[in-house]
Amino acid sequence: FFTTIILGIKIIKNRKEIRIVSNLGGHIYLGFITYIISRLTGRKHLLRINDDTVLSTTLFLKKIGILNYYIFIKIISTLLRVIERFLFKHTDWIITHGPMDYERVKILTKKCSLIPLSIDISKFKPFLRSKSIVLKEEIAGRNKVILFIGRLTKIKGLDYLFYSFKKVLNKIPNCILLIIGIGPEELNYHKLMKKLNIEKNVNFLGYINHDKLPEYYNIADVYVLSSLREELSNTLMEAMACGIPVVATDVGGNSYLIEDGVNGFLVPINDVNLLTKKIIYIIENKVNVSSITKKGVLKIRKIAEIDVSLKYEKVLFNLLSSSNYIHDEIIKNK
Repeated sequence: FFTTIILGIKIIKNRKEIRIVSNLGGHIYLGFITYIISRLTGRKHLLRINDDTVLSTTLFLKKIGILNYYIFIKIISTLLRVIERFLFKHTDWIITHGPMDYERVKILTKKCSLIPLSIDISKFKPFLRSKSIVLKEEIAGRNKVILFIGRLTKIKGLDYLFYSFKKVLNKIPNCILLIIGIGPEELNYHKLMKKLNIEKNVNFLGYINHDKLPEYYNIADVYVLSSLREELSNTLMEAMACGIPVVATDVGGNSYLIEDGVNGFLVPINDVNLLTKKIIYIIENKVNVSSITKKGVLKIRKIAEIDVSLKYEKVLFNLLSSSNYIHDEIIKNK
């Protein structure tokens, strides 16, 4: 902690052109460190928020078995919230990438911008039908494909998807679930898969290079995001951009992307029966669902038109101008 602060101060003293100090992630820990550095060096501070660190910490403590100590958890979460509120109040500006965090932050401060991250729609797009058919034959044979992509953590709600998938198999036996990603819960999900006796229809593919993901989206009959909490999901945007029907839990940024029944489907958390119904409906009604997927593609293309770099530039210029580092000087130094 202190070593990082000292190193940061030293770097800034040797590079006078640095006028803004910011964190890339971990807005409570790294945000607090960068805040201290900014104040000790007379720089502006920009706080970037990517997730709810308090919630993530609580889930981590639960995993290692500390959640039983209720008082300890309460103290830790309260301390983290106090630090977070301090940063919200005293930082110079805040950028959030998801609507859920934005709504949470703007209650406490007006110094906040929502800048949704986008995806590369030149890469994530619908393939020609002939190409998709060949790829699907190579990867999945003649099976119907349900796809999940993401870190294998409790917050992604894969157990909920597994229980639903077992019910789907009763109706559509020639169906497989492809899981792309790695994470701390992988072993537990393997155990649950065997317990439910669905291992013949579930394939854990591990890490797949990001450049290869469009192929998997384009062979999927449905993409499912069963998260218990979500900001603005890249994988959900990628699936929609590829013209794949999507079903997601009605949490966080998912409802920002999906209008239920219009460009995708939303289901309540842990509603296994409704998730099952939506998946079966999509697989059995491809013609009816095609108009929904087209609207999904249009939605993501509209988001992609937002120039994220220009929004960031505006925030940075505003911070620099308020620190007497004028726009002309920036242009001159380019």
